[in-house]
Formats: sequence, C-alpha cells, structure tokens
Amino acid sequence: MLHASSPANRILEKAVDEIPVLFCAYGKVSSRIVWKTQTFRSSCFEGKGKKIAHDIVVGGQKTGIIEIYFNNVQTDIEKWDMQSFPSRDSSVLLDRISQFIGKFLAKEQMLEHLNVSEKNIRNIFDNLHDHIFVLDQEGNILDCNRASMNCLNFGCSQISQFKLADTGYIGSKEVDTIIEHTLNHGAFNQETECLCTDGRITATIDSCCVDYNEEEAILLVVRDISKTKEHEDRVKTYTEELKSSGELKELFIDIIRHDLLTPAGIIKGFTEELICEPCSEEKDPALRKIYENINRLIELLESATKLSKLQKVEQVQFEKIDLVPVFQIAGENLKTEADSKRQQIVIRRDLSCPAKVNPIIGEVFLNLLSNAIKYSPEDSNINVDFLDENDHWKITVKDCGHGISDIDKARIFDRFMRADKKGIKGSGLGLAIVKRIIELHDGNYGVEDNLDGQGSVFWVTVRKA
Repeated sequence: MLHASSPANRILEKAVDEIPVLFCAYGKVSSRIVWKTQTFRSSCFEGKGKKIAHDIVVGGQKTGIIEIYFNNVQTDIEKWDMQSFPSRDSSVLLDRISQFIGKFLAKEQMLEHLNVSEKNIRNIFDNLHDHIFVLDQEGNILDCNRASMNCLNFGCSQISQFKLADTGYIGSKEVDTIIEHTLNHGAFNQETECLCTDGRITATIDSCCVDYNEEEAILLVVRDISKTKEHEDRVKTYTEELKSSGELKELFIDIIRHDLLTPAGIIKGFTEELICEPCSEEKDPALRKIYENINRLIELLESATKLSKLQKVEQVQFEKIDLVPVFQIAGENLKTEADSKRQQIVIRRDLSCPAKVNPIIGEVFLNLLSNAIKYSPEDSNINVDFLDENDHWKITVKDCGHGISDIDKARIFDRFMRADKKGIKGSGLGLAIVKRIIELHDGNYGVEDNLDGQGSVFWVTVRKA
C-alpha cells in the first residue's frame, strides 16, 4: 500500500472526493455503497461513505459493492464489484461512473423528448375533425381521438371497453368486412353511413394495417362528407339547370337565325321598294324611319348570332395570314358608310404583317372600323397602323370622335355597353365580339385617348407568324 503522502495516494484520495459529486449529478443519479455489513447512500458520502469509498478505492478493500440508481430506480447495470477494479487505478472507476451517468442522463433526455413528441402528436391527433379509431383484429377499440369520443358520446376510459360494432356507429357486418379486407390487402376504402349522437352522416372510410404496442392493429379514419355531398348535389342541380338554360339559349339563337332574320329581311326589301316609289311628304319620313330601324334590328340579330357562336367556341385553328390585306378588305366593305360621312380610312399598304390567326380575325377589323366610322365626325380621317412589338403585332384604329371617359374604358368591351348612345346607331355588341375573338387568339385589347387630338385609339394584339 502506498503512503498517504505519495502523489499516487493523493490522486486516489482526490478520486474519492470526486465520486460523490458524480453520483449526485443533476439530482438524477444516486448510489449505494455496501461494505462488509454497512450500507451508505450517496447523501452520506460526506461522512462515513467517503471513508468507506476511500477504503475501497485507496485501501484496496475489494469486498465493497457500489450500486447505481437513476431517479431512485436501480439501473440495468446494477452493481460494480470492487474486485473488478485495480485498487490504485481511480481513473477506471471514475471513467466508468461518468460513462454510465452520461448514458442515463442522455436516456432521460431522450425519454423527455419522446414524451413531448408524443404529447404533440396526441394533440394533433385529438384536434383532427376526422373520426380516428385503432382496432385490434377482433374489432375492439384500442384507441381513438377526441372527435370519435364526442361523436359517440363516450369518455376515453369507456370507449376502450367496446367493440366498434357494439357502439352502433357502423354495422357489425360492415366492420367485419373492413377488418377482413384490411388484413388481407393492407388497406380498404369505401363510402358509407355512420350513426353519431347528432344523427346519421355520410362518410368515407379509409383503413390500413399499423403496429400498435408491438401488435398488428387496424387504423380506421372516418371522414364526414355530408356537406360535400350536399354541395355535389347542388352542383349537379345547377349543372342540369345550366344545361337546360343552354338548350333554351340554343333554341333562341335558332329562332333569331331562322324565324326573325327572314321576316326582317322581307320587311327591309318591301320598305326599300316603297322608298323608291313616289310618296307623300307625310309617308316618306315614316318609311325612312322604318327602314333605319329594320336595318338596326337586322344588325342586332346578326351580331347576337355571331357572339353566341363565338361564346361556344373553346379554341380556333390558326394559320399564317397577312393582316394588312385583311384590314384593307374590311375598309372596302365599309367604304359606303365612310363615304356617306366624307371620311377617309387611311391604311398603310406598304407593310407585310404575317400573323398566326384564324380568318375570323376579319370580324375584329370590321367592328373596329365600323365603330370608328360611327363615332367620328364628318370630313375626318380614321387612321389604321400596325406596330411591331417583339413577338406580337399591335393594330391600332385611331378616330376623331368625342373620346371615352376612364370609367367607360373599363367596361366598353362588355355586351350592350356603349359610351355614348346619343345619335349613334349600333347594337352594343361589336366590341364584345372583338373581345371574344381576341381572347380566342390569346391576345390583348384596349382603348386609349388619342394623344394627337380629339378621339380614341382602339387596339388589339395578335401573335406573329
């Protein structure tokens, strides 16, 4: 044995002083020393325990046993028999104690983390609106969430005493089917009716196999789709009503095409003949009034028919077409109207503007020019220009009318919306037709003030070819 004054002895004595501190770490770890017939817990280390520990470690008494406790529960490594430690190697004992204490503290932290995670998961589980059950293979309820307990009016301790079939929530045969299919195929899904305390609900049932307490169990998720079914029924009703409305619309358009335009054309023809014949001063204004209004009626019917057809079209076929000649043809078709007001339609003829369009684009140009002719004063010019904007052509039609207010600019392309109706004949559908055709071409449209003077600039864009 070494003398107490030697360095080795002082090292061992220091180890004896450190052992109680390690054993009392964080208040979680404690120890019990059994030496001969005496037993001391770590709280006694400052007294007799320290001497006994000194005798065991420094004095080499190998009859002592040190036991470790974690939260007052003896650990899996219960005892250290001092015969397994060299009597003068305190570092071995200290390292062993430190390792075990660190292991146990880490284990407790992990358990605390798991407890927090379990509480969080349970909180999420209980706040779900779906009814969730965990069943064993016999259909007994092993666990469930709060929504399930509320819908059956059971407490947590009560519901775990029942088979799901006995609650009346789902029929017994149906429960057997769910369990059988889930166990055989790993999952199951169906729509059914469930009985809750508030009445019957329509629900979808999804189930799958899970491990629960190291046993195979069935997770059952029941989702109330009663409101969804109600919405589906409403949508179905609305769809049928819309279908019926669409059929009525088709019927109305057929009536316009076949039953209104034909007699309107006949009236126009007879009116033209009467106007050509000599008549009294009283009759002549009346005939001209009839002629003007029948022309207006025919224009309205034709525009409504065109717009109705366009509304049904989802997409159009594109081809490479030069826009300039198409606009020139539109100008020639409206030359009579322009000449009657001594107006000039100015279109650049030295350009080539190939674009990806459908021939229906001609209707856009006709309506834009017709609109400009109606709203421009006599002896004025209507200027058409084609602007290169990267991958698009921008076509502008500039008139010299009264202009359009900012409020009207936002809605002038809607059906039957006209900025100024005084003294101007029109159906109110021309710009709506422009809007629809340009939308089918994935282009843009709009109206701006004429910065060169009085009037407006209507514009549309289409893709280049």
